[in-house]
Amino acid sequence: MGIGIYSGPIPTRVVGKNKITYDLFGDAVNTASRINISAFPYYLLKDQLACEYRGKIKAKSKGKLDKNFVS
Repeated sequence: MGIGIYSGPIPTRVVGKNKITYDLFGDAVNTASRINISAFPYYLLKDQLACEYRGKIKAKSKGKLDKNFVS
């Protein structure tokens, strides 16, 4: 699961018939999901994304992790 923070409308919809779940989508969700990435996704996507290194950021239950802004 990825978590990001952004502001704006978040449309939702119900997905599934037997196991009901909710799907969040829209510009706010898409923007929030692309703000920060950690080292492994950065390594996989560094040739496709423009990123700026943020440094080591403390993550709950993980210690300090390398983080990158996606621009």
